[in-house]
Amino acid sequence: MTSLLADLHQLQREIPVRSLTEIIRLLESEKFHELTRAHIRAVAEYQAIKLGEEWFFDKAFTTGKEVAASLGYAMHLGREVVLEDIRRLRATALGPSGSRENRCQTAEHFSGAEVHRHKGWDC
Repeated sequence: MTSLLADLHQLQREIPVRSLTEIIRLLESEKFHELTRAHIRAVAEYQAIKLGEEWFFDKAFTTGKEVAASLGYAMHLGREVVLEDIRRLRATALGPSGSRENRCQTAEHFSGAEVHRHKGWDC
């Protein structure tokens, strides 16, 4: 599972904050259990999906393949595992509003010193 999480973290670094927010919305939704591989394929092809009466990823900002991969990992590893990681990554990406210590711990969790240098943090 550790290797899968490392692969997931690598993919997630490419996802814009707006897309992270949409992934979180789906993972927190009671509609998550309706998600199928066909839905994930559609997201990978930059298409919106409809679960019940609710649309997800219907904005042009969604990064298809990385988002789809995150959803696939959520189906495989469990939505809570991926949801926790996505929330942490979004908090890191939003930057200075979080504490320096929290940002540095989260960045280390996802990718080590590479993110520290990219963000200009002195961790």
